[in-house]
Amino acid sequence: MAVTGAGTISSSASALQVAEEAEAERTEELSPPLISITVSALNGRSMTSDLAPTSKVQVLNQQVATFLGTLSEQVKLLFQGQVLDENRCFVDYELCSDALLNALVVLPTAVSDAMQQLSHSNPEVRIQGLQALTELGKTAEQAIEAVEQVLGDEDRSVAIHAALTLGKLGDAASTTQALLRFVETSISARQPNEDFGEVKEFERLCNSRFDEDFNFIIHSLDPGRIKDGRAATATDLALVGIHSLGRIGSVTMPLLLRAWLDKDATAIKTTLDQARGNGQKDILDVEVLLRDENRLVHMSAAKVLITRLGKHAMPTLEELLGHTFEGVRHLAAKYLLCETEAFSSLLRVLRNGNSAARIMAATSLVQLGERARPILEELTMSVDADLQLTAIQALGDMGDEAAIPTLVRSLFDKDYRASVAATTALGKHGEAGLAVLDRALRVDDWAVQEELLTVVEASGEMAVPLLMQMLSASRIAVCVRAIEILGKLGAAAAPAAPTLAGFLAEGKVNILRRKAVAALQLLGSGAASAIPVLEEFLTRLDSNDSIHGEIVKVLVNCGEAGMPAILQCLSGTDVTTQRLAVGALGLMGGAAVPHLIAMLEQPHCFPEIQQDLAVALGEAGHLAAAALLPLCRLLQDRQTWVRFEAATAMGTIAASCDGRFLLDVAQAIAALQDVMGDCDAWVRVAAANALAAFGSLAIGATQRLSHALSHPDVELQKASRRALKRIALASRKCCNAYVTRCVTHCLLVTADRT
Repeated sequence: MAVTGAGTISSSASALQVAEEAEAERTEELSPPLISITVSALNGRSMTSDLAPTSKVQVLNQQVATFLGTLSEQVKLLFQGQVLDENRCFVDYELCSDALLNALVVLPTAVSDAMQQLSHSNPEVRIQGLQALTELGKTAEQAIEAVEQVLGDEDRSVAIHAALTLGKLGDAASTTQALLRFVETSISARQPNEDFGEVKEFERLCNSRFDEDFNFIIHSLDPGRIKDGRAATATDLALVGIHSLGRIGSVTMPLLLRAWLDKDATAIKTTLDQARGNGQKDILDVEVLLRDENRLVHMSAAKVLITRLGKHAMPTLEELLGHTFEGVRHLAAKYLLCETEAFSSLLRVLRNGNSAARIMAATSLVQLGERARPILEELTMSVDADLQLTAIQALGDMGDEAAIPTLVRSLFDKDYRASVAATTALGKHGEAGLAVLDRALRVDDWAVQEELLTVVEASGEMAVPLLMQMLSASRIAVCVRAIEILGKLGAAAAPAAPTLAGFLAEGKVNILRRKAVAALQLLGSGAASAIPVLEEFLTRLDSNDSIHGEIVKVLVNCGEAGMPAILQCLSGTDVTTQRLAVGALGLMGGAAVPHLIAMLEQPHCFPEIQQDLAVALGEAGHLAAAALLPLCRLLQDRQTWVRFEAATAMGTIAASCDGRFLLDVAQAIAALQDVMGDCDAWVRVAAANALAAFGSLAIGATQRLSHALSHPDVELQKASRRALKRIALASRKCCNAYVTRCVTHCLLVTADRT
């Protein structure tokens, strides 16, 4: 049974095979034979294709377009004067083998219009046609022959634009010889006194930059000369020709460029002769030029090779990744990444390339995204230190959070450079990276700590939690930098305020105390959470400790939130602390004025504090208008500087109010007139200046000021004279009735208060 079954299966398989072969033979018999069709173009070129009679004309259309280097929609096939429809078959036209068709290339309207302009009698129109072809780009390739004819135009500006257009439209195979002739003719036409580009700053551009389109050559030319064909020199034409040779990928371009930079006319001529006679020699020389020390030469050679090889450039690009010069490596990497097989190509380089090539390949992998991450993670453990660092940096640039565990592992690498690179890379991952960067604090290496500080400083307010951890670092230098960074963050560092305040305690390192209080001041209102700690320090610290005053400044910057702590200082018995509190209140504006006035009216107030109170009220300006009467009482104080500061403050307040909304103005002016007879010269002058600040309201004091003009004190005379002038000027600005109303109003308000 088993044998019978096997035989049955074998028979079935054999039958199936026979049936398939028979069907194939039948199909082959039914298929018509291929016909051979020859297509001839107007430029003399021809091609032959074997096609089935049932094939559509469109198939041959595409083959002819590829052969002629144009677009299929621009090709029309003609048979015996009849245009063949692309959607019909050859059998519809009864074509047989050895049929002869004609190919006609129909140019787009824009291209044909531009080509017609090239034969115009006006040079400007010819230039417009060339510019239009340049803008059309590769769609205008059919116009190359017409543009080549314009290279010999009598107007040099037209010839220059023609060369530039060829550089945009042409390629090494079609236009090299025309451009070589153009350069050769231009070189032959050079005058003996023409330079090689020094006047046009060509050498400066050569040493400063390289751009892939060789525009550094065009930038060296005088735009005015290019525009005006009569002014353009043969040197201009030659340089434009060299530029266009580079654009089309001619291997002669870097050879000519080197000879030009050497200012060697003989070498230029020899290069042109070789290029027109022996192309293989040129290719070998370009390979040599890849190792030329001049940056423009070896970069130009690399770009030309890449352009010339086109889609077959992959092996060369892989080789150039390991080139001696960094610029060539970057150029090769850029073009390699444009290839569809870039990933596999970079992997080959990582396996087989030299050190420089592997490093460039690792750097380039970043552009390939997620699939490159496992490769880079593996490279972080490479024995090649440079490749390891490159892989770590690449993972940071990639920004993929999945790479964070690998970067954390690299933090503890035995090579400190890997730790530094990992720190930088984690910083590029934002909040996710900062969340694990606290582990870098365990690395006992100053370079790592310094890089960590740089990273957190660049991270802004996101790094505040990490900075707070760094405040407990064992290295004082790390703490100092962390405190400084928190200060720069301002109110955003508010969560760190209590911790910063803890550095102010006695016994702490002095530099940490100084840096901490400076940072708290920069936090502004953000330091409010540290106020309880600061209040405690104000009561515990020695009043002679200079940090005492800095703490008060912190409270001032906290605004109203800091006022209770400052007022608490006023109620103390230490004069130094009270003076600091008064100065602080003076900086807090109108909200502090009632407290300053209340302090001023307290009995047994120390003269130093009275003096500070007067200064503080004066700094409050118009907000302290209600303090005029209390300040009048200070004018009778025994201390000279108290009287002086009181008079000065009254003048400052009056000046800021400009005579309006002043209470107790009559008493103030009367008190100031009395003080003009003070025994101290400084006080007398301050009183005169204060009266001047009242302007027209002090018109009643003019008699007292006039008497002072004869006082033996010269300074008082000057001050009185200035006051009289100011009162007179203010009085002229308003009528007497207005002055009377202001004075009456002030008197009535004063009477109501009493």
